Amino acid sequence: MQTLRSRNPFDRLNLTKAKAGVIKNNPFVLKMTVPQAYEAVVNALGAFGLMVDADNHMSDPIWCCSNDDENGFPNDPRFDPDEWIEGLGLVAQLFKGKTQVISIGLRNEPRGKNQNATLWFDQYIMKAAARVHQANPDVLVVASGLNFATDLTYFKDHSLISNFDNKLIFEGHSYSWGGQGNPWVDGSVNKACADKIGSLNNNLGFVTDGDNAVPLFFSEFGVDRKQMPAHDDRFLSCFSTWAAEKDLDWGLWAFQGSYYYRQNLTNMEEYFGVLEIDWNRVKNPKVERRLGLLKQKLLAPESKAPLSYIMYHPQSGACVGKGNGKIRAGNCKGSARWTHNGVEGPLELKGTGLCLEATGDGLPPVLTPLTAHKTPGNKSLPVNFT
Repeated sequence: MQTLRSRNPFDRLNLTKAKAGVIKNNPFVLKMTVPQAYEAVVNALGAFGLMVDADNHMSDPIWCCSNDDENGFPNDPRFDPDEWIEGLGLVAQLFKGKTQVISIGLRNEPRGKNQNATLWFDQYIMKAAARVHQANPDVLVVASGLNFATDLTYFKDHSLISNFDNKLIFEGHSYSWGGQGNPWVDGSVNKACADKIGSLNNNLGFVTDGDNAVPLFFSEFGVDRKQMPAHDDRFLSCFSTWAAEKDLDWGLWAFQGSYYYRQNLTNMEEYFGVLEIDWNRVKNPKVERRLGLLKQKLLAPESKAPLSYIMYHPQSGACVGKGNGKIRAGNCKGSARWTHNGVEGPLELKGTGLCLEATGDGLPPVLTPLTAHKTPGNKSLPVNFT
């Protein structure tokens, strides 16, 4: 790998069109070794103000992941733990001093029949994190849960042996699939969402609570942006409410619109990609709008301000506030805050003295003065919101 030139795979796989594009836009890359090309990409990302999580996916240069790819857990046939840890140290050293590299991901989605929580969290994660932290103490160290990064339940009964000067964080992944059948389409959507959020909290989200809380980076979630099937559409709304409420830091799968080469196909489109197959425009702008609120900082642990809420409509990405004296849904940037004094108390638009009031079945709610809600017989509107 240290001497392999980046042009060699293009020639070996007969990727003439892709190589022509590199020659046109970044010809210098073809003269580089693979590690040099990787570093050049990281430098370019940094120049545009982007942050990088240098994540180790596979031991083999193949598509990730499956239970039988022999890359899922240390000592699987294609997963040499000593080689893996040494490689992590080399990458950490390579990016020392590059401030755009904020973290090193130890391994993507541990999986397969050989998984063992004690070995993974108490032995391999500790050794790998120590190697990274020794080589580059400035970066965060990202440790994945088991079962394709969906399971951190080991820490319901165990504590981290070391957090490496508060540099170790956990990561999780989630998609619409998993479990039995297709609950987003075949059953109650409310139940499917409640079950998904329950699973997320039980298996991953709990690590951010309590005296021994550890940060959780949700490094992968995504939807088919090209076809937007019903199960992905409903999953995205559900997941967005959970992520907003917890104010998670997150990463999408995926940015790329296509691949030079994937699973024996050239120029394969990534349906989950932010970009179109030719990389020149956004594939589905509606999805970007729906994620707008999640890009904001919603919780400030250091703040002394009273608790308030944002009323969020995840299907559109809009937030509810006031416009022209009426209730309006609009851009969530700088969105209106709401307060309430209890489950049955009025929902007040913060700082206005106005509250949300129901006017009848099937009729839109209205804003009325707070004083009116103290009059017997007036009814405030019960609403669930983030």
